[in-house]
Amino acid sequence: MIDEEQLKKIIGTRIKELRTKSGKKQLELASAVDLKRTSITNIEAGKQMLTIPVLYRICYELDVNIFDVMPEFDDLLRHKIEANQSDSSVEIGGKTMAALKRVRNV
Repeated sequence: MIDEEQLKKIIGTRIKELRTKSGKKQLELASAVDLKRTSITNIEAGKQMLTIPVLYRICYELDVNIFDVMPEFDDLLRHKIEANQSDSSVEIGGKTMAALKRVRNV
């Protein structure tokens, strides 16, 4: 299962970093992609999911490739690991799961 909250946070953080690097203000980017400044604020904070067309417009305005914004698939996967105790389980992210698999295979 994909961790949608993590997806919003990663995309938002990357957009903010790229926007800041480009020297654009939130209002400037918002106007260029036909959004309100508050939407850019919420996207960058990971509170609002954006549509694919909006993501492409943002990437165009920031002069970056969409792959510069999108996280790796494994970073978004939730894995459930059962604990030794009954009725206990923990959800972890994709990178942690990959690291655990590498350790187990060593």
